[in-house]
Amino acid sequence: MDSCPTLALLERDATAPMARNVAIPPYNTLNHLWSCTVFTIIAMFGPILAASVVQGGPRGARPGSGVRSAEGGAGRWWPPEPDDWGLRCPSLPLATPRCPSLPLASRCLSLPLCSRLEGVLERGTLEREGAGRSRRSAVPGEARGRPRVLLRSLAVAEKGKGLFSELKVAVPWGHIAAKAWGSLKGPPVLCLHGWLDNANSFDRLIPLLPQDFYYVAMDWVGHGLSSHRSPGLPYYGQDFVADIRRVAAALKWNRFSLMGHSFGGTMGGMFSCVFPEMVEKLVLIDSLPLVLDCHEKENMLNYKRKVIEHVLRLEVSGKPPKVLSPEEMLQGLLRNNTHMSEECGRLLLQRGSTPVGTGVMLNRDRRLTLPELCLDFISKDLFLHYIQKLQARVLLLKACQGYRNPRRTDSSHEALIFVLSTLQSVLREQYQFVEVPGNHYVHMIEPHQVAKLISTFLQSEGASVSA
Repeated sequence: MDSCPTLALLERDATAPMARNVAIPPYNTLNHLWSCTVFTIIAMFGPILAASVVQGGPRGARPGSGVRSAEGGAGRWWPPEPDDWGLRCPSLPLATPRCPSLPLASRCLSLPLCSRLEGVLERGTLEREGAGRSRRSAVPGEARGRPRVLLRSLAVAEKGKGLFSELKVAVPWGHIAAKAWGSLKGPPVLCLHGWLDNANSFDRLIPLLPQDFYYVAMDWVGHGLSSHRSPGLPYYGQDFVADIRRVAAALKWNRFSLMGHSFGGTMGGMFSCVFPEMVEKLVLIDSLPLVLDCHEKENMLNYKRKVIEHVLRLEVSGKPPKVLSPEEMLQGLLRNNTHMSEECGRLLLQRGSTPVGTGVMLNRDRRLTLPELCLDFISKDLFLHYIQKLQARVLLLKACQGYRNPRRTDSSHEALIFVLSTLQSVLREQYQFVEVPGNHYVHMIEPHQVAKLISTFLQSEGASVSA
């Protein structure tokens, strides 16, 4: 598997101080002379050294590939591109107050040089995030305009979340944000959160899973820190499936596992049927791989009408998002999600809201309303046809107090029983079903209830898991 082509994904100790906390020493003549000397050396020899680096590299690194070299050492990426020279260099780990986003300016660098580096980074960002504009790849035969993975912060450690990194994937309308844990060399796992949640949904679960895997939890478009879709467009299920493919292409993943909660599991299931050769394992947390239309035929046209009318109303109203106090925002979230604990609500709002003045506002796109307005409902015949295309091994973890308890006798019981029985009869040894104690947010509230099952499944070659 190719390594993730992130920009300067520097591995660092969780106990190391963050770069932006380092202060610039007081100005004096000696410091000024030293700064000018360093600036002159970099200006004279930087381009020559950059050119020589791009032309060659350590054994095992392909020039221009962005692939980490076996001889590059921890935290080194090979090779840097010419216009990013110095921006990836791990020997410049400090930042100045003028450019706090740059983990690269040494305390001996003068402010003019810091400004120059800041400008280089800004140009590089615009080239990568510009709509439809991307530089020609240095790798022969690589498609022009291929999605790029951008790094916005180094690996950081937070209490209970382990060591993770923030990533961004460039898309035509902006970016898809993501968090990454584990070993870059490990088997990849893409984690998909539920409706109106965000990537923080997996913060308490992933640290309990095997750390020799590489986990990437993405924010769905319109959720968390990801960009919203272009104005005037609604959100459709197929678009979410396409976004999984975009992220996989940017990470250069040809085959990987999927782990999805609720809506994320349904989108992961559809992706596994559309691109069966790409998915090795599929973990569904209180979720079903596809949505049946057993009791929805009369509602289908109504759903389509509602989503169009909702988008048009938002365009006409022009009302800004509500700004509430943090406590009001939390209580509103808990009222609308009775399964969620207060701790989980605060965790989701950390990534799902933005401070504005004395309050906060939600990051999510207001065009997102009810999930059924963008889901692709299918008939029983289509469900059977889709499931027969699956090549992945499937683990379905059903929360006993979840949204769709198999022992409930409501209107969804018939559809649920059909789905579970069809998965068992078609997939046979490929499929495992386990009931776990807990509610719909069991992976956040009681992550230990599912961590062991998921760990065993990810590490196994065919053996079954049991509660």
